[in-house]
Amino acid sequence: MKKIYDLTLPLTTDIPVFPGQPPLSLLPWSDLKIHGSATNAFFMVEHTGTHLDVPAHFIEGGRTVEEIPLERFWGEALVLDVSSYLGRGELRLPDLERVLGEKDIKEGDIVLFYSGVDKLLGKPEYFAQGVFLTEEVAKFLIDKKVKGVGTDSPSIDSQPFAVHRLLLAREIIIYESLTNLRELRSKRIIFVGFPLKLKGCTGSPIRAVAICG
Repeated sequence: MKKIYDLTLPLTTDIPVFPGQPPLSLLPWSDLKIHGSATNAFFMVEHTGTHLDVPAHFIEGGRTVEEIPLERFWGEALVLDVSSYLGRGELRLPDLERVLGEKDIKEGDIVLFYSGVDKLLGKPEYFAQGVFLTEEVAKFLIDKKVKGVGTDSPSIDSQPFAVHRLLLAREIIIYESLTNLRELRSKRIIFVGFPLKLKGCTGSPIRAVAICG
């Protein structure tokens, strides 16, 4: 029997957003008793909560969400436990090799990093203590020909976002602010993270799930 794990943060009006970005606004629009149907209107940046990044986010002329083939947004994934590096800053290539051990990254894999930072959601440390990938790690993953990289951190790297540029230039999809990866540590799973079909957008909120068992 296959089990489905929800890897998605709830979208609420108090969900943390990157400094300088507007918070999510969720407004009742129509009332069931008054209008005959109930609806809500919402406003948020594409990269709020659990979301993905596509090339247009950092690459001039890069493809936008609706231009990426759907098969890029799901597939076999390897979940790596990097929680021992939480608070240390960067994850370097020797660190990654140590975490991998005997495990192998295959061509076409989606590699997901569990740091445990999601337990700090709502605290200032959530944005500061993520396990950020280095350029050498990004190049290693590019050489492995992965098709996606994900993390429970709100970003896979920090300013000046060189890792974003390296991966997105090769159309490697980036998944950020995942959650509930703890139970999946060191496992191979099927990962699904389809975006909304937002024309011209540089990213999208997703309902990320893992299927395993």
